[in-house]
Amino acid sequence: MRGIVLEPPTAWQRLQASLIAWLLRLYLKLARTLYTFAGLRLLVPRGCFPPNLFSTHALLIESLSRAQGLVADAGTGPGSLGVAVASLRGVEVIATDVCLRCLRAARLNALANGVYDRFHPVACDWLAALRPGSVSVVIANPPYLPVPKHTYSDPVSCGSKLEVYIKMLESCMRALKRGGVLLFTASSLTFRRVAGAKELRRVWTGLDHVIVLLYEKK
Repeated sequence: MRGIVLEPPTAWQRLQASLIAWLLRLYLKLARTLYTFAGLRLLVPRGCFPPNLFSTHALLIESLSRAQGLVADAGTGPGSLGVAVASLRGVEVIATDVCLRCLRAARLNALANGVYDRFHPVACDWLAALRPGSVSVVIANPPYLPVPKHTYSDPVSCGSKLEVYIKMLESCMRALKRGGVLLFTASSLTFRRVAGAKELRRVWTGLDHVIVLLYEKK
C-alpha cells in the first residue's frame, strides 16, 4: 500500500483483540440509543457505533483543529464525528457508510442539530463514490480489531489480515487532495508497527490503547 506501511499483528495481539471484539459486540447489543456528544443530541440505532467510546472522542479532538475545506467522514455510522465537525467548525462534510440504518440516523442527527445544509450522507464503501483528489481532510474511525468480520458492515473488526482496514486507508488516500490530511484511528492491537503516518494521540482504554494517526498526502 503506497504511503502507509502496516506490519501485521502478532498471534497474541489477535487473541487479545478477539476478547475486546466480543465485549464490544455485546455492548453494542445492549447500548442505549440516545447520546449527548460534543454538545449535540444524537440518535444511535442499536448495532451502530456509539459516540461515547474512547476512539470517537480522541479523533474529534484532533479533527477540530484541522478540519477545513471539504471534509469527508469515512464510515460515519450515525454521524457522530461528521455532525460534530460540521457544527463546531462550520465546514461541509460528506459522510459515507454502507449501513443504511446508521446512515438514516446520521441524516436525522444532522437535521436535529442544525447542520443538514452542510452534511451530505452518501451510501458507499468508504470513499468509493468520491472523485480522486476531491477532499481536503478525511476523518475515519474504522473497525480496527484484527479478527474475522461477522457481517459486511461489522463496526468492530477489520478482518484477520487487516483487509478491511487496508481497503479503508487506500480509499481515503485516493480521495485526498495533495497536501490534504487523513486522520484515522487504530488499536495498539491492530498492527505491530506503522510507517508513513504520525501518531498524534494515544489513550488507554483499560484493555488496549486507542491511537489517533495522521497521514499527509504529498
